[in-house]
Amino acid sequence: MNTPAPHIALNAKKLTIGYQSKGRRQQVVQENLELQLCRGELVCLMGPNGAGKSTLLRTLAGVQAPLAGEVTVGGKSIYTLSQSERAKHISLVLTETINAGNMTVQELVALGRYPHTGWGGSLSRTDEQVVEQAMEDLEVIPLANRLLFELSDGQRQKALIARALAQDGQLIILDEPTAHLDLINRLHIMRLLRQLAVLRNKAIIVATHELDLALQSADKLWLLHKEQGGFTEGTPEDLVLNGSLAAAFSRSGYHFDPYSGQFVEEQEAGVPVQLTGDGAAFLWTKKALRRKGYKVVSADAEIRVTVKSNPSASLWVISSGNISTTVYSVEELLRELEKLQ
Repeated sequence: MNTPAPHIALNAKKLTIGYQSKGRRQQVVQENLELQLCRGELVCLMGPNGAGKSTLLRTLAGVQAPLAGEVTVGGKSIYTLSQSERAKHISLVLTETINAGNMTVQELVALGRYPHTGWGGSLSRTDEQVVEQAMEDLEVIPLANRLLFELSDGQRQKALIARALAQDGQLIILDEPTAHLDLINRLHIMRLLRQLAVLRNKAIIVATHELDLALQSADKLWLLHKEQGGFTEGTPEDLVLNGSLAAAFSRSGYHFDPYSGQFVEEQEAGVPVQLTGDGAAFLWTKKALRRKGYKVVSADAEIRVTVKSNPSASLWVISSGNISTTVYSVEELLRELEKLQ
């Protein structure tokens, strides 16, 4: 067996995932997956509900056996390793609530060292340094003596990731780490994970439904398809430009807008409004018009809106026939458009 390149953290070959029923009948979710993940990379796993994201995560973590194929970490099959040995290579952070309210943050993070010490083992000075570094990386040192039930959702999530980091494996797998967090905490968690991948040379897989965060943070996207099955990977930008992202989430009545990076509702009806301009004001005006049921077009229409912006302010010029009106907010714009119908 060839020794793998040291930068490759995970390999999966001819991997078929799914379930084995009591009657020996297999329920295949995805098959013949070929996956590779390198240290220093953050990969976001995405796909519609039912595509097999959670099944794939459990299989890659060694929690669930594959129906076929193999998964190797550091050149070793994860299914030949004991649970303790596997934990030295792979850290897993799930979305389930932990029942450890009387445990402090430092005690939780220190549990990450159990593969190296055993549950009853005491921490060596090296173990303590690893725990302290993990807490510093996740910005939870000020919370070290706080009980877990006293923490906010964002603080608790950082503590859980610090515990995973303290295991000191080459691969960290996280299932929906930004679920239940507010906008700023979602951004902050993804920024920290990105830093861990680069600064600590970790391979990180994040299963997420947060498309905007994935497009901002991921080195690669792993897209699982549901209807046709299969798998697509690539940089976020390439998958946007070649249509793979739109195809993975294809659904009647919606389409992916490559300019905004969002899925938007198809609008077959509605009063046509020709919208011109640029910058942030143009994009947010487009959103507002769509929300109100107008059909935004670039070709000539009876009603025309021109967005004019400068660094300090924006204004909107509404034209219909020979009449033009200037307004100074989106709210005013929408009121004036109602008068023209």
